[in-house]
Amino acid sequence: MALPGRVAAAVPAGRSSMRRYGWVALLYFAQGLPFGLVNNAMPLAFSKLGVSLQNIGLLALAGLPWTFKFLWAPLVDRFGQRRHWMAACLALMALLVVAFGVRFGGSVSPLIWALVIGVALLSATQDIAIDAGTIEMLEERELGPANGIRVTAYRVALIAAGSGVPIVAGMLSWRAAWVAAALVLTALAACTLWIRPVSTLYVRPRPAELGAGAAGPMVRSLLLGMGVPLLVAGAFYALAGRAGAATSLRTPLAVLIGLIVAGVLALRGARSTRAAAGADVAGTAGVAGSAGPATGSVARASDDGMRRLLARPSVLAVLLFALTFKLGDAAMTMMTFPFLDRGAHLSATEIGLLLGTFGIAANIVGALLGGFLTTRWGIFRALWVLGLFQAVSNFGYAFAALHPSRPVVWGAAVLEAFCGGLGTAPFLAFLMSVCEKAHAATQYAFLSAVYGLSRSVAGAFSGFAAQPLGFGPYFAVTFLLALPAFALLPALRRGWRAPIPTGAS
Repeated sequence: MALPGRVAAAVPAGRSSMRRYGWVALLYFAQGLPFGLVNNAMPLAFSKLGVSLQNIGLLALAGLPWTFKFLWAPLVDRFGQRRHWMAACLALMALLVVAFGVRFGGSVSPLIWALVIGVALLSATQDIAIDAGTIEMLEERELGPANGIRVTAYRVALIAAGSGVPIVAGMLSWRAAWVAAALVLTALAACTLWIRPVSTLYVRPRPAELGAGAAGPMVRSLLLGMGVPLLVAGAFYALAGRAGAATSLRTPLAVLIGLIVAGVLALRGARSTRAAAGADVAGTAGVAGSAGPATGSVARASDDGMRRLLARPSVLAVLLFALTFKLGDAAMTMMTFPFLDRGAHLSATEIGLLLGTFGIAANIVGALLGGFLTTRWGIFRALWVLGLFQAVSNFGYAFAALHPSRPVVWGAAVLEAFCGGLGTAPFLAFLMSVCEKAHAATQYAFLSAVYGLSRSVAGAFSGFAAQPLGFGPYFAVTFLLALPAFALLPALRRGWRAPIPTGAS
């Protein structure tokens, strides 16, 4: 049975489904590879080439494009074909990765930061196209198997980036490793051009067919949401320098101010984008037929979903919980790379295998076990028990910093990854349970963005705290950062099912 709004082509189900499953595997490998490059391979390269802990921590801010990609998602919907967005992003990422490998020799210049952020922006943009294209490409009966395939392909890509790039760097050089990664991205870009256009499989109006009347407001919102925070943060950084403030103080403060401005503008941009989309639909309804009211109802449903979520009596506790439950892990992640390099003196190849292969495998096993236990125990008991395992496992790294033998270090890293997976299962289950079925996409995307923002902010500040404290004490402190979430659990248990006040919708 086809998804609502689609007219399925008469294609033999078996062979056609296998072909689409193959595309899903390829596309989600393409989605996971650049994410792994930015979040796994680049932090290790920074550490191996002598970059300061502060700059290694600031690399976490490259995760912000994945958090705020909803700002420019309407542009991807309106213009061009999905495969063209994918191919262009992958090809441009290949160029930026080569440039990064050629220019980066241990000095973090503005150009290096621009290249890293550029890869992240392009990766987040191709994620939009891949997710939307996959939804359009698959039939309802194919969604179950396709979800399993895409998760597996994504994890394989993370292993390829987290282990493959460091292994090549250890055998040859970092420059050769980045060139190899760029070649893979180029090959993926070429493959995406072979995807058959969605119109050959389904006949369904797309927002691009409605005209580009909302493009101006969307572009302005995007430029405003990205440019103004950078200008404000840069101005503060310059003025604080003139006032004699130390770099260790003005850098994190500039980042914090920029993030606050970005958050405010992101909320305003999301509202204006939805309003522009609704106005454009109203103006083109006579041309688009039934597509106009449908798209307008989507925009209204998005607003209703946010309004209903924010009207919940327990919403403040929910948002604080989304910010803090993974805070300890988020604060520690970026510092594990320099610790394994400079504290435990592991090679690039060994770190790649430890974090990029064994760590990911342990995390998957932990998530599967955590999901099973969450089903057996219920969400709140699992949050207490598995959340404590997640928090206490940070002491493994603290102990390894005091006794950095290989067995201890490997045990600490695998244990932390496993327990992180344990905690992830009930956490995601809780976020999903908060969302109403009728508004699940909007509400879950917002809660995920809140969690993603906390992860980037905690990582950005990690180097500034680890430098004076040292690895061992800092890893112990990250345990304390996980505790506020548990103080919220009693309030959440009482109020998370509270009825939404009348008039919220």
